[in-house]
Amino acid sequence: MFKIIFFIGIYGTAGLCCLERKGVVLISGFLTVFPGVFRFFLVRLSLSFSSAPQQLTRHSLGFFYAERGADCQTPCVPWVFSPSEKTEFSRGFCAISNTSVKVSFANAVEALTKDNVTVVNKVSSDKQYIKTVTLSNDKKSATVDLYEPLAKGTYTATVKIGENTSSKDFDFVAGEVATIQANANQLVEAGSYDLTKLDYKVLDEAGLDITSTTDVTFEASVSLTGSSINLADGETAFVYVVAKKADGTEVKSNRISVKAEDSKPAEIVNFTVADSAPNFDDEDYTQSLVVQKGKTGYKLWVGAIDQFDEEYAGTVKPTFESLDKTVALVDRTTGDITPLKEGKVPVKITFGTVTKTVELAVVADAKPTALEMSETEISISNSVTTATTVKVSVKDQYNNVFDYDNPPATVTVLSGKDLVTVGSTLTVTNGEGTLSIKPVANKSGIAVIEVKISETVKATVTVNVTAAGAVDNFVVEGFKATLDKYNNPATTTVDESKAELDVFPVDANGVKTGNVLADGAGEFTITKEDGTAVSGYNKTGLDTVINASDFEVGKTYTISVKVGSIEVFTSTFTVVDSEPKPTVELTSGSVTATDLDMFEDLAKKFKISGAGYTSTSSVASVSFKSDNTKVSVK
Repeated sequence: MFKIIFFIGIYGTAGLCCLERKGVVLISGFLTVFPGVFRFFLVRLSLSFSSAPQQLTRHSLGFFYAERGADCQTPCVPWVFSPSEKTEFSRGFCAISNTSVKVSFANAVEALTKDNVTVVNKVSSDKQYIKTVTLSNDKKSATVDLYEPLAKGTYTATVKIGENTSSKDFDFVAGEVATIQANANQLVEAGSYDLTKLDYKVLDEAGLDITSTTDVTFEASVSLTGSSINLADGETAFVYVVAKKADGTEVKSNRISVKAEDSKPAEIVNFTVADSAPNFDDEDYTQSLVVQKGKTGYKLWVGAIDQFDEEYAGTVKPTFESLDKTVALVDRTTGDITPLKEGKVPVKITFGTVTKTVELAVVADAKPTALEMSETEISISNSVTTATTVKVSVKDQYNNVFDYDNPPATVTVLSGKDLVTVGSTLTVTNGEGTLSIKPVANKSGIAVIEVKISETVKATVTVNVTAAGAVDNFVVEGFKATLDKYNNPATTTVDESKAELDVFPVDANGVKTGNVLADGAGEFTITKEDGTAVSGYNKTGLDTVINASDFEVGKTYTISVKVGSIEVFTSTFTVVDSEPKPTVELTSGSVTATDLDMFEDLAKKFKISGAGYTSTSSVASVSFKSDNTKVSVK
């Protein structure tokens, strides 16, 4: 006789099953899988078979859960049900704790972020603020962690995948405290320790995790200060976690043995070669294990985490040992590197009781190996008397700009000497210089100019000097379709926050027929989306610099350039602000005012992280609006 017990629910499709040795699927209640979650199940059926059934039909509306039977020899394995194998919509939502919701999918999804998920109380419309969304390894389910616990009631959970949206309702009911589970042996950092940080769970009678909404107290074999104990390195205390039911009955955890240790290095996780202390947490940090043979002042920097998975910041310092002292010496205490010859050198790092061997590379000193031109071919008009410039960079064998200054580079016109005018030398500062080229009036043809700092480090630029025809139109150079309020310091040769317009006359072939127009020869106007002119940019002279600070981020502006009364150029541009900023995230939809000064309580409702954030950040000002006229703010 084979017995099948299953529940038919209305919201989900995920389940577990296990196989009896003869292939019979045993399916039973939910308590062994997601305790206490599905209290809204409608029907329970028991079916008996005198022989093993050949097939079990998938039920498109059911949550199915398996338990290991007496004849079941294999472990339970996941089984996901769905009405359609092709859909990517969520097949069900369920609360796995009062701060976590699980969503199951019919098929694997590539990615899911918290912006794609919403959880809203169906009655009050209060939104649950989502902390994280974590996809399972098979990408067929996701765990949604919430900042604040769910309250009793019905919630609507919505998932958006691509252009498709799926919404499901689920009920949440938490019972009274039934058990408190805790790891019997726990390691904590020596000193004052808050016992609320211990690893424990409070479960209701159906097994639902209600830890975050349950008030607990502690019993300890040492004196308590509030919820904290104070243990020296090596000391142990016994602790119980205690909670009370509504009738006053106490529920106590198993005994927890709490041992204290001083923080100590447990794992070397970061190491790099640099001439100054790196910030391993910086998003721009890049590891380097290379040092040039002739460089001085470089050292090996190391970072470790302690046994509590926190960044180690104690008094123990790393020591170093070069395992090939013919290639490089590494100072035992400071990590200073003295390169001796090119090659690989293993270095043993000892940090407390932890060791790690890393390999450094000593490479040849950088030397200039190439000249790089910003342009290798240009066209200029013999009617333009102002210089055209080309940027020149000295590169080393590692394709980095080489710090070259003297002697100046030599400049030679290899052909077309009668077509262009250039200086005989070019000043190079920190590996970069600017070559200025002027055309000779009334001459046309092709000139080739060479710039070199040695016989092997040189480059050429080809200059096509053309004779311009009559003025046919005007061109505008220097316009930017996007202005950025943030001038990135990493791009030293470009100012992203400004635009300077140059207007040139050109012939029918687009060849410039003369120099850039003077300030008073034309004008330009910038208008807002409503057609009104931007202050400071209404019929302004051509030399006026367009500055991003004068415009609003996210807006679109229209520019019109005129020569005389004729419009010669019109276009639109937008303004952005790419400056790295802290991320401010709201973690709650409500705040309870306990006194007139609520800044501190309000600040706790925000999570701030990212660039520019410090622990001293605070709420600077608050403005209030209310739909209740009886509420007054003083």
